Amino acid sequence: MAQQQIHANHRQRMRKRFEETGFDGFSDHEVLEYILFHAIPRKDVNPVAHALLNHFGGLDRVLEASEQELTQVEGVGPATARLICLFLAVDRRYHQHKTRPVRTVKSLEEVGEHMESLFYGARVEQVYAMYLDDRNHILKVEKCFEGTVNASSVFVNVLSSRMITLGATQLVLAHNHPRGFALPSREDMNLTSQIRQKLGTLGLKLVDHVIVAPDGYISLRQSDRFQSLFT
Repeated sequence: MAQQQIHANHRQRMRKRFEETGFDGFSDHEVLEYILFHAIPRKDVNPVAHALLNHFGGLDRVLEASEQELTQVEGVGPATARLICLFLAVDRRYHQHKTRPVRTVKSLEEVGEHMESLFYGARVEQVYAMYLDDRNHILKVEKCFEGTVNASSVFVNVLSSRMITLGATQLVLAHNHPRGFALPSREDMNLTSQIRQKLGTLGLKLVDHVIVAPDGYISLRQSDRFQSLFT
């Protein structure tokens, strides 16, 4: 009973701190403790918070982990894992809503920034396509693939067919390297060339291929090193 009262007092003090200053002044393990309070009642969650940080190597990696990965840590059950995953999912939706929607493309910089925002918090590799008309009006932006991308003719044909269906004449492709750098792999360059060639035979145009990573993004069209992929 005395031990439970100690934990209760500790939680009350942390709630008071959060009410007054938010997470300012909280250490990473205290942030996790506060989150865990809402999933694990009447138990000391300090060891669980430290175990999560030790296992994943940092608060950011904890919040980016999947439910399956989180439940590998002792003391973390399915309900706790779902709660932790919820934070990044909500934050990603908030970030997308706060990003001003682009209706007409005015510059490749604007395109790059918009495409980068789509991958905020993404844990796995994804591909987004932006379809434009002759006047650079955006007809649609959508996720068209999830997982490792390669230069398959099936994927290229899907993109070209989608452009024809939407009445688009221009395409911006974007994909992410969740754990890597904003540089194209050999497969990325092959994919870019194959899409450009396929669209060219149909009188359509690949405007850019944007690669997004934790360190930022790169526009292959704007890069002196990779501009030749578009000629």
